[in-house]
Amino acid sequence: MKYFFWLILGISVLSVVGCQTAQSRSYCKGKDKLYNSFYKANEIAVNEAYLYDGRLYINYWLVYKGSDYPFNFFVYSDIPDFMNNIPGQYINFNISLNNVSKEIWGAVRSEVESENEIFCLSQNDWDMVYAGVENKLISEDIDKGVIVPYNGEKYVLLRNADGIIERHVYGGTYDEKIGRKYSAEEISEYIIDELRSFISDSGKPDITKVLVSVGITDDGQSPFIFVDLDKKYALTFNEGSSFGGDAKIQRSMHKGVKAADYLILNSHFVGLLARPFSYAFRLFNLAKDVTYDSAMSPYVFLNRQQRPDIKPINHDIEAMDLAVFENVLDGITHTANKKADFNLLVDGESFFDRLVESIRNADKTIDIRLFIFDNDDYAIQIADLLKEKACQGVKVRVLLDGMGQLMGEGKVSDDMPKNFKPPYSMVNYLRKDSNIKVRLRPNALLRADHTKTILIDNAICFTGGMNIGREYRYDWHDLMFEIRGEILSDIYREFNIAWAHAGNLGDLGYFFSKVFSKNKRFSGGNADIRLLYTRANDTQIYKAQLEAIKQSRKFIYINNAYFSDQMILIELIKARGRGVDVRVIFPAAGNHDIMNKSNIVTANNMFNNGIKVYFYPGMSHVKAAVYDGWLCAGSANFDKLSLRDNLELNIATSNREIVDRVLNDVFKVDFMKSKIMTSVIESGLDDILAEIIARQL
Repeated sequence: MKYFFWLILGISVLSVVGCQTAQSRSYCKGKDKLYNSFYKANEIAVNEAYLYDGRLYINYWLVYKGSDYPFNFFVYSDIPDFMNNIPGQYINFNISLNNVSKEIWGAVRSEVESENEIFCLSQNDWDMVYAGVENKLISEDIDKGVIVPYNGEKYVLLRNADGIIERHVYGGTYDEKIGRKYSAEEISEYIIDELRSFISDSGKPDITKVLVSVGITDDGQSPFIFVDLDKKYALTFNEGSSFGGDAKIQRSMHKGVKAADYLILNSHFVGLLARPFSYAFRLFNLAKDVTYDSAMSPYVFLNRQQRPDIKPINHDIEAMDLAVFENVLDGITHTANKKADFNLLVDGESFFDRLVESIRNADKTIDIRLFIFDNDDYAIQIADLLKEKACQGVKVRVLLDGMGQLMGEGKVSDDMPKNFKPPYSMVNYLRKDSNIKVRLRPNALLRADHTKTILIDNAICFTGGMNIGREYRYDWHDLMFEIRGEILSDIYREFNIAWAHAGNLGDLGYFFSKVFSKNKRFSGGNADIRLLYTRANDTQIYKAQLEAIKQSRKFIYINNAYFSDQMILIELIKARGRGVDVRVIFPAAGNHDIMNKSNIVTANNMFNNGIKVYFYPGMSHVKAAVYDGWLCAGSANFDKLSLRDNLELNIATSNREIVDRVLNDVFKVDFMKSKIMTSVIESGLDDILAEIIARQL
């Protein structure tokens, strides 16, 4: 048994750790506004509680960290009989809390009388009670403290120079500042007096049974405390991993909750209600793709066979006419070149140094559209910088993909600082105590927004393959492009349309933004650059690169970690067969096991058909290709999702200066770093199965 004060001081610790609820002091019954206040609190709130027939029944709402939706729970706990005959001082007991069905709860609810109802204190209420106790215990004098006992330890409470109460473990170093030492019994009386006073001020002076909400902690401590002021006992509750527990269990549970939020509720319930037309169009496009894939399967199978008539590479042959090819692209993609200035940023240090500099210098707007805004320590640094700029008056908007966030927040990097604790939800972290506007894009039929654009002051845009996080900054090989000029008008418009579509109006927001919003005009730029997209039923990136492979005569260089599209593979084999120098770079250690295994089968197929295959040391996330001097690079992989299903953005150009820089700074360097494939890689059934699965990804 522990003294009651131990319990109360424990509650204060939980109060500091947990998020505060917005529930006001009142009876648990009849809280009409509970859902709205709790929805914003992202924690726990009691709806009703009763003491009936020797049992304590609690109905509460719970929003897990990182979730946006509440879960309703019905639980009970048996009150031990000996609680009626305990000694005359406050005692704390820990007992189990058990789930009960909604039907049983309903039956009990219909039997209870008003006198069975328990007065409930929210966490905000408790904070006020505890603050009142501390103010009575501690002198107003600065640096004059008191000693209180807790769980076998002694703690010093004192006011600092700002009048704020500080708490320190007592180790004999504060003796000259101690004005009084309190016993546990004395502290208990202070707390009980303050509780009674609080209840009386609430208009219920006869209340003797109180349930205190103290919030959820990661270590599984009780979220509730039940106090009987007359019988002088307190109860805490234990429900294992439902309220906390092992960190791995917690991460798994929170990831499951976020999956339900992002992929079911956000994407296929709330998202469907606001976006019926776009969802229907997605469904039509999916059915069309399935039909096409089924019809093309025999063709793909027959054209993947080894070709013995491979022509030798002719380095003296003229490349395709790029001016003619650009005109072909105008027709098949219905896009046009726009003027732009261009800067290549290879790897994390180069990109993030420029990004941080640009964010610091921003004075108007920052519009970020990403697949993943990670929750690791480096991502937090960027988030904090964005919060700082938002507080300075810069308009900051962040548009993230629900499925991408689920993937990013579910990983815990091994090289993060030991004391760093990642937030469960980066969306909530960005919103908390800031003026940043954040929208999470739902995933219709599990299709993602894989686009990456960061537009600053409507003057600079960063686009390419990188998201925000530690692996992009320190670990992976990747590239981004910094572009300015006339071309930004299209990127600005696309962001606003995507932002509107992700909002509460859904399809209506999309329609009004696309039809009625004024397109901001930009100017400047020296190079011709084309923006290519993947949208539902508009596969510009796919069409353009298939045509580029067919038209290429001299060389094709590809750098991509996710390569599973069969038509691309067939056309590459055909190109090599007619004498084109075809080279493909895969990562030696990719981040997805299925794609790693699939790449083995694909690499063997390429090698058997004369294609040079390279394996880059570590993880390369680069998504770039050059076809006879025409560059296509950005966010799109060489898989079905990127080429036909997801939302993607690549930049394309035949500008000689830009293409030469990519060839020299990316491909030439990567070819030298990589190990060329010299023989068939041993593969098994698991690799073949992975390749079959990867074709659908």
